[in-house]
Formats: sequence, structure tokens, C-alpha cells
Amino acid sequence: MRKRTALVLAFIWLSSLVATAAESPVARNTDTIINLPVADTWKLFTTENGLLDIGYENVSMQLKLDEHIHAERKAGESAETIDATLTSFDPQHMISWRWSNDSACWSVLYFNAMGKEMTQIRWVDMCDSDQGTTLERASNVHRDLFNKLIRRYAPECHVCKEEREAAEKEKGN
Repeated sequence: MRKRTALVLAFIWLSSLVATAAESPVARNTDTIINLPVADTWKLFTTENGLLDIGYENVSMQLKLDEHIHAERKAGESAETIDATLTSFDPQHMISWRWSNDSACWSVLYFNAMGKEMTQIRWVDMCDSDQGTTLERASNVHRDLFNKLIRRYAPECHVCKEEREAAEKEKGN
């Protein structure tokens, strides 16, 4: 009798795990670390000028809850359109928005200061149901953006910095 009860309880427990997993959102994470202080990184992703600076076009962005966000960017053969409603933010730590074209999907960007001069960024896209292709494409576009930011804010070796400054000084004379 005890074995049968234990088996029934185990079955109920496993069934609840499967049901919970089926209801969980599907997510894709894209992470990077760039050589830019967290305050400056925050401005890149939360201001119109910042989004324009990192390659977005047709930008409309105000850092206010329930405001509409719009930005477009080409990434090779792919394109990204952020068309969403701002749902939450914690300055210099996190911003999130719900997608306008699919209210079952949303994005969250996390910003983590790594010392005074570096920031870790995690861009998480989630959907209530399996949107594997959509999330994979979004992840690839975000990876393209992050790779550009890594190159743009790469630290400069001291020899390269001296040569660049000397060339700038020579050019100014």
C-alpha cells in the first residue's frame, strides 16, 4: 500500500513539474561586456540620442512607464524593430518592455557595473509560448549589436594610444 501511495504521489509531483514547465516562458539571453561605465551604457539604451548613436533609426524613446518605444536597426541581412511599451525600469540596472506586435513577448535589459569602466549587459527576450524562430533571430541581431559595441569601446593599448595622439597632434599643426 505504501509503495502504491508513494508512486501516486511521485506521479502527481512529476505531473505538476511538467505543467509548470509548459506554462513557463521561453527565453533567449544575449550577453556581453563592454568597456564603458554603466551610466554611459545606460544612456545608450535609454535615450533617443543613445539609440541613434549605436545605429538605430526612426527612434522615439522616453523613459516613462507605459510610453511607446520605437527604434529600427539593420544588422546585415536582418533587421530589428523595437516597437513596444515600456513596462519597468530601474535606472542603470534594468529596463523592460512588452512587444506591441505580440503582447505575449517582452524584453528585459540588465546592466551590471564591473568596476568603474566596464558594464555587463544581458538582453533577455521572452515569450509566453514557443517563439523559437523569433527569439533566435532577435538573439542574433542583439549579438551583432553587442559585437559592434565591443569593437567600438575596445580598450586601446598604450602604444596605439600614443601613436593616435601623436597623429592627431601632427594633424592639428
